[in-house]
Amino acid sequence: MWPGFINYNKARTLYFLSLLSESKESWVRVMDDAIASRSRQNRLIDEVLTESQAGKSDVIDTHLRQFFLYQEELARVMKLNLMLSNRKNENKIFSMLYRGTDIENLQKEDFIKLFVNVDSFPMIRSYQEKIIETLAVDRSFSN
Repeated sequence: MWPGFINYNKARTLYFLSLLSESKESWVRVMDDAIASRSRQNRLIDEVLTESQAGKSDVIDTHLRQFFLYQEELARVMKLNLMLSNRKNENKIFSMLYRGTDIENLQKEDFIKLFVNVDSFPMIRSYQEKIIETLAVDRSFSN
């Protein structure tokens, strides 16, 4: 659990540090580590909360599970947000990947299907909508 929180905060700090200095440490790689940690944790939680009856498996949905799904999605959305905000200033070293899909040329409907909805934490939905708006504006200016 802790590597996900620590690396998430470290990545955001490195991002802001890179804006103020010539820091070469990659905030993107650290954020990817945070996302991987949170994703592993969510898989473990799902494994523990899975009930199997009559050949059918269901994951019991708890507030704790929703909170950690939120934390993973928050890290993914924050990564996209920071990449979008600094896209003009930074050499394009990293692809705009979300859940393994390059979103640069993805159609809006396909991109929306990739998003994870965390009903218990509606703030995620607003962050996702802002990313879609930003991508739509960027694409209209580039055409």
